[in-house]
Amino acid sequence: MAEVLALLRIRYELKSRGWGNLIHVFSWGAHIFVMTLLMGEILTSEEVAQSLEGLESWAIVDGQLIKVFKFGDYLEGVEFAGRCGKIAEEMNHHPDLLIQWRKVTVSISTHSAGGLTALDFKFANKIEW
Repeated sequence: MAEVLALLRIRYELKSRGWGNLIHVFSWGAHIFVMTLLMGEILTSEEVAQSLEGLESWAIVDGQLIKVFKFGDYLEGVEFAGRCGKIAEEMNHHPDLLIQWRKVTVSISTHSAGGLTALDFKFANKIEW
């Protein structure tokens, strides 16, 4: 019984962090395993086009999801990049961030899958505030 409760607690914790569809929790004897499914499946061109519909000013360039965010001054861009970094850590999915004067370019793809996955679009949606 304690093993089942531990499995449920782990699953709940991971779901609350947005990893519900990205993990599989199982036990084998007295051991509990959490398998992450971060790689994901590469999206088809139709799925990419559909996912882009909900994102303003994002584009696909060289297989990456990219957007340039503009700011009133340099420090606003740096603060934005910091917030992106926190989200990236929470998701364990890290974009390339290019900080320039009054703009930040965000580029993301799932390197382990070799292309764009739903995780890339999930990240893009999370940083649109």
